[in-house]
Amino acid sequence: MIEVSAVTKQGLDELVDRIMLESEILELKARPDAPGKGLVVESKQSPEQGVVVTVLVTDGTLRVKDQVVCGESFSRVRAMIDDHGHNLQEAGPSTPVTMYGLDRLPNPGDKLFVVEDAKKAREVVEDRQRRIRELSLAERSAVTLETLSAKLAERDVQEIKVILKADAMGSLEPLRKCLEELTTPKCASISCTRPSVASTRPTSAWRRPPAR
Repeated sequence: MIEVSAVTKQGLDELVDRIMLESEILELKARPDAPGKGLVVESKQSPEQGVVVTVLVTDGTLRVKDQVVCGESFSRVRAMIDDHGHNLQEAGPSTPVTMYGLDRLPNPGDKLFVVEDAKKAREVVEDRQRRIRELSLAERSAVTLETLSAKLAERDVQEIKVILKADAMGSLEPLRKCLEELTTPKCASISCTRPSVASTRPTSAWRRPPAR
């Protein structure tokens, strides 16, 4: 294991040497002439730019106006910029880019790939959306005798329900887990309802007044 630090630059040269050595031993080769494939690093919703996705191109070349499938989205690449803010028309293997054009927020780790058959791509995306809806419905409707008994036993326990919104997908899940793990003698649990990604402002924090 190589210890590295982006702040002090420790171990960066050794890391590059190790990557080069292993890629040579394993004969890892990219295919710049192939259709582009990538991995979502981060995604967020911008009120001015729509869905903004950071993608690492893992194989092939990703180009502006390519038709891509990513998560539940099938769209065209509207624009790309590099890590210095320069506009790009194409991005080859191992290139990190910020991409615009998707109509839905993907999750970090989702795969992106260029498609030529638009009809087949739409069928794949619609099937994914249908499965996610069915899974969400099943999770909400799955009530067993044990869970029903637990809910009845917790009727006298206070619960704070929080509508959680974050500016990026990478921030949403850690925040939800941290909040749901908080417990106090006066409040036994915190429940995050409808976690979602949206533009946030200082006035976004809002507390419902107590019921009279």
